[in-house]
Amino acid sequence: MLGLNRSNVYYVAIEDPYEKSSLLRAIDDIYTEIPFYGYRKIYHCLEEKGFSIGMNRVRLYMRELELKTIYPTKKIGRAHV
Repeated sequence: MLGLNRSNVYYVAIEDPYEKSSLLRAIDDIYTEIPFYGYRKIYHCLEEKGFSIGMNRVRLYMRELELKTIYPTKKIGRAHV
């Protein structure tokens, strides 16, 4: 009658148990302490601290904070003549 869907009327948003700022701070703390940890190890550290968050969310937040893992790369030297 009104042109509204019932799902829009009855929808109740689920509140996030952790604020985004506390998660970002925890990720940044772990990264500054150990910068060679990737998103998987940071995910496990967050689990140990009691956070319930998905691995993809950790990766997204690391991208948002512009955190990149430090790891050894291939050394490219000059060719011997």
